[in-house]
This record gives sequence, C-alpha cells and structure tokens, in this order.
Amino acid sequence: MIRDVDTALTPAKEVLQDLYTNPHLVDSVDVPAKAWLELKNKNIQTSLVPFCGPLTTSKVAQIANWFETKITRDPTLRCHVKWVTHLPNAHARTLYIASLLQNETKNKGLSSGALMEQAWQVQKDVGPPHSDSVDVELESLKHLEEMFERGSSRAGIAGHYQWGLDTGDHQGRWDPYAGTPTEWYQGD
Repeated sequence: MIRDVDTALTPAKEVLQDLYTNPHLVDSVDVPAKAWLELKNKNIQTSLVPFCGPLTTSKVAQIANWFETKITRDPTLRCHVKWVTHLPNAHARTLYIASLLQNETKNKGLSSGALMEQAWQVQKDVGPPHSDSVDVELESLKHLEEMFERGSSRAGIAGHYQWGLDTGDHQGRWDPYAGTPTEWYQGD
C-alpha cells in the first residue's frame, strides 16, 4: 500500500530533501548508502546505487513515486537522472526496509542506527523476489529480434529471409536464421 510508504518515509523527508539537493550536508553515519559510496571512493552525486533488496518492482515504483511527488515537488527540479538510481532514492528504499524490519520482534530493541545498518545489509545482500522480477530488457530484445527476423512475407523485403543479403551470401554461408524459434515462421 502507498500509505505504508508514506508512513515510513515522511519522518525522514528533510534528510531525503537534503540528499537530493546537497548530499554533502548529510552525515554518512545516518545514511548507510552514502557511507558505502564513500568507502568505494565513488561520487555521491553521480554514482549508481543498484540495490533494492527484497522489495518488489511494484514497491520500488511506489517509493520512487513518493519521492517524486514529495521531494521533487518543484517541476523545474524534477531531474530523474539525479535521483532514480542514485543516493537519494537508495536511502528512501533503505528507510522503507528499516520500517519493515522495525516491526519484527527480534529487532524491537535495536537503536535507529543499528536498524538502518541492518536495513542496508538486507538491501545490499537480499535479491528481489523471483515471482515479481521480469527482465524487461530481455523481453523487449526478444520481441525486437522477432520483428526483425520473422520469416514471413508480411515482414517485407527486409524480413523475408533477406537480412544481410543485399550484398550477396554471408561469409561461410552463415545462416542468420539458424536457431530462431519455430513459432516465428508463418508458413508462407
């Protein structure tokens, strides 16, 4: 639910705003992702933070939506390149994971710093649930290849077994259509 994202992130709104506008002002002790970037000698404003932890794609999108609507309110400041895969949004995901961990009985006595560190470890070390993960790039590439290489007269001159044959046979009689799925062929 979007409400749980708002509940988890609203108390840290000022820190997230500072991470977005001037991350050098925020102490790395309070932001594990910033400490990680500094440990790796990476630029805290331009380096990617690729960890989402066990969050589903939907939850990551909800957090990003919250960040855009609550932190980058000014449309002139809405520069996605500056935050979507960088430190500000990474810390928002850490805060959300910390809110989930906080509700577990084994974490009840942890200080906020220890809870944040544990959340960061979960974010770094645990992958997304498999049922929700889809490789969009791979699926898109498969679809594009199918469009280009489909053995059908409907594909036109470029697609009806003509790919690359505008200058004659391929070297060594290489067949670019070898290994393509049989369902791509329409039988015409």
